[in-house]
Amino acid sequence: MISAASIHFAGKIVRAIQLRFIAGAWGLTLLLLCRPGFGAEFVVGGVDHPWQVSGTTPGGVIDFVERIETVIDGDSPLFGTAQDQSNWIVPVRVDPDVNISLGLLDRGGEIDINLSDEQVDRDQLEGVLSGDHKLAFDRKPVDGRPIQNNGITIFIDLGARFGVNRILFYPRMTPQFPFANEFMRGYELYINDGQPENLFASGQPNFVSPVSRNTDNADTTVVVEIDAQFVRFLQLKSVINAGFEIDEIEIFGTGFVPEASYESHPFALGDESVWGQIRWLEAVAGDPRDSSIEVRARSGSDDSPDAFFREILVGGVRTGLSPNDDQGNPLTQASYERLLRDGRAVIKKTDTDNWGQWQLVSNGQSLSLPAPRRFLQFRIDFFNGTLGSARALAQLAFDFASPPVDGLIAEVHPAEAEISAPTSFTLVAKVVNRGGRAGFTRFDVETPARVTAIHSVSVRNAAGDIVASGEFGAIAAATIPPLRGGDITV
Repeated sequence: MISAASIHFAGKIVRAIQLRFIAGAWGLTLLLLCRPGFGAEFVVGGVDHPWQVSGTTPGGVIDFVERIETVIDGDSPLFGTAQDQSNWIVPVRVDPDVNISLGLLDRGGEIDINLSDEQVDRDQLEGVLSGDHKLAFDRKPVDGRPIQNNGITIFIDLGARFGVNRILFYPRMTPQFPFANEFMRGYELYINDGQPENLFASGQPNFVSPVSRNTDNADTTVVVEIDAQFVRFLQLKSVINAGFEIDEIEIFGTGFVPEASYESHPFALGDESVWGQIRWLEAVAGDPRDSSIEVRARSGSDDSPDAFFREILVGGVRTGLSPNDDQGNPLTQASYERLLRDGRAVIKKTDTDNWGQWQLVSNGQSLSLPAPRRFLQFRIDFFNGTLGSARALAQLAFDFASPPVDGLIAEVHPAEAEISAPTSFTLVAKVVNRGGRAGFTRFDVETPARVTAIHSVSVRNAAGDIVASGEFGAIAAATIPPLRGGDITV
């Protein structure tokens, strides 16, 4: 049964192709492809385009691994793969001896408190995540004057979800700062996994009940151990008025993070290009049913796929959007992220004038992105359902080539047909090739309906003269191509 025709003809200067055929009109859709030879391959994750310099890792929870077999649990490799390939990217696996709090702010996390800006020293507050034992968040009485501490709440966003099993907090206990007796004497500790069902409509976490509560704490260093679970947000609340200070809040965990992303830079390919196949290598840790990878791609005409805007506020009311910062400079990815960290109202949108939308792609498929375009960008999202499951990815490659012609305009007649009734169609495709491109010798037509006959195929040059033609007639269901008619092979 023929439902796709690949038409071959002698290499000539082509202006138009006409195809007359019969097919059952079950919602006829035609896919026209004039295929170039894809001799160019772009590989990310190798020597020329290493992962580390070819993109960014939103949330900062991607590891770059030279050899995947070095990711081990005890002495056993976690990832099973037959691929002898180096340079992998994989979601971070938490080292149980490494404090997750360190680097929290750098990966987009946040710490805040229910006090006004005038009442809090930001350096002190952020110091509880720094590992610097000279700096502490200080709520001790000043000159004997009591401070209202009942209800003081520290809020922490880890910047990503981690498998957490232990949380510590304590005052400074060094010879220079001997404040071991200034620990928090009454507290509640809450956690939230950051999943949509556990957030308010505003996106803020809903802290329901504490995982630890003590109104008569006598421990200088508070250690709260919980069953290992995914955590995104924490809240530490003082529940009595006694003064205290916090030197560090340390967070420890285990397992792979549940979500991680890698977003490539837009790759400039020189000439405007059309797209071929995209492919990559995968390795799996744990049960394959508990992890997945999603790869998306988009193409564009310039090196800036996103447009950035800053909200203009007058008296707290939004009056418009500006593509520039306060100094009149155009917003960039870097300035957008800086304003975002500062809590400013900023917006990122796809530049739809020059870029297509993200498209989900599968391993080994032919890309159907807008073309011809000079730039391509991809994004990889990792999802892990358990602490012990994950996937790794290596050597993402895609094929590209200069288009064989400048353009192709096609029409089919009739535009409408009776469903399930055999119908004669005439397809005419006009080739636009003012740039002197190489042209093509193969033309593909695909339809979901069975083609029962091909009346004729004709190819014309720029002057309108027929330079190749063929007639075929009825095609039996058991017919196996190729078929030849005149100058044309189907």
